[in-house]
Amino acid sequence: MTTHGHSCFGYLYLITEKSQAFEMFTNFQTEVERQLEKKIKIVRNSATDGLAEKRNRTLKDMVLSKISKTDLPTFLERGDQNNKL
Repeated sequence: MTTHGHSCFGYLYLITEKSQAFEMFTNFQTEVERQLEKKIKIVRNSATDGLAEKRNRTLKDMVLSKISKTDLPTFLERGDQNNKL
């Protein structure tokens, strides 16, 4: 989840491996810079930010809600330790 700092508008990029994170960030950077016609000057880690944690929890709850209405394996619903979302 990447958030534009001033608008708090979020972009969600689904990845299967952490190694894809940089590529997804560059996609985000390109899109935002193109839309705003400005360059990103500062990137900060908001891992300790309560807003980021709340947004991540909300996204997880939304995904689990959608999964519960499908025929997907139940380990996805439970949040199995070996298969976390």
